[in-house]
Amino acid sequence: GKYFFILLMVVRIRPVSKQYAWGRCGAESLVFQLLQKQVTNEKLDDNERYSELWMGTHPSGPSVVDQTGQLLEEYLQGSPYCKLPFLFKVLSIDKPLSIQAHPNKDLAARLHKNFPDIYKDDNHKPELACALTPFEALCGFRPLNEILALISDRGCELAELLGGSSYIESLKQSSQSTEASLADLFGKLMKLDDNEIETAVNRMISRIKEKETHDDFDELVLYTNKHFPGDIGVFCVFLLQHVKLQRGESIFLAASLPHCYLSGNIIECMACSDNVVRAGLTPKLKDSETLCSMLDYTQNPVSVLRGNSIDAYCCSYPVPVDEFLLYRILIEENLSSYTFPVVDDSNPAILLVIQGKAEQSEVNKENSSIALSEGATVFVPPGTTLHFSNIQAPFEAYYCTSKSL
Repeated sequence: GKYFFILLMVVRIRPVSKQYAWGRCGAESLVFQLLQKQVTNEKLDDNERYSELWMGTHPSGPSVVDQTGQLLEEYLQGSPYCKLPFLFKVLSIDKPLSIQAHPNKDLAARLHKNFPDIYKDDNHKPELACALTPFEALCGFRPLNEILALISDRGCELAELLGGSSYIESLKQSSQSTEASLADLFGKLMKLDDNEIETAVNRMISRIKEKETHDDFDELVLYTNKHFPGDIGVFCVFLLQHVKLQRGESIFLAASLPHCYLSGNIIECMACSDNVVRAGLTPKLKDSETLCSMLDYTQNPVSVLRGNSIDAYCCSYPVPVDEFLLYRILIEENLSSYTFPVVDDSNPAILLVIQGKAEQSEVNKENSSIALSEGATVFVPPGTTLHFSNIQAPFEAYYCTSKSL
């Protein structure tokens, strides 16, 4: 295997864009901007919503090697890693994504076997979301006592649907674990009739709009309802933690953790899967039965990862899975050259430039120089020392690799 690496070069690859209803439109989308800056065969349409940019070997959006036109997977044929274990993305979010969770490996295998048309592969999908701009999401459950207080104080319409104050009180007094009580509450919410939910949400929205001032929570309820009027997802705001990230901060989403991205631009790294179980804020299939049975009902606060510094210009975002590992390079001052401090002898990587320019060359390799600018995407074989020269700051790039294959 070692000998094969020498034959592989750092090569430009072309990512694939995805258009979904929640993406930003045309030139407002970072995905559109990155594509526009690079010469691609893709005809860009200013009226389309450019939601995601995919980099990797996932069959639903496989990258192509620029020089040869072959799929990256074909380029890697014969090497120990023709399929990359990670999928690397940019997301540009205009309105809420569906409330969703990703299955663990056992459940993914079962879902894929039983419903292959819906669940297209048998892999789990832990993921990391790293903010490129201010970013907001719902992620993980709030503590049960906070949920019950919110419903009692600010969600009388939801309380009524669930069975009134006596039901809320019974959960407060319950001797069962908070996880069991929360599962009971969420299951009950998911089984409610759509028309009843719509009527109750509309009543709540009218009540909130009549208030003279709105705090963060009101704004969040109004925002989700604006995009999905009368949807069950509007009530999910009472149950899920509201997370706000600044540029460079990230969150790790383990399997079975409920989440919903709300707004902003992010880098996303994940295991190579596209499995999603949805329950609200979506025009797509809702599989709330599977979701209720698989969710992680622990109410742990979401940890914000701010990156572990490796040197003055590079940080990593360690995660508890082997399929991916993200590094960020940020050079905001005049620096004539920079050598990326990470050399991985056994795992390939993909480098994406978000802003700035540089000449990238491989140490000890002649004629290996590639001009990098905004939107440039390159495949990096194992054992490569990346060297950047003629840097035009601010230079910001992301490097996604894996820990072990």
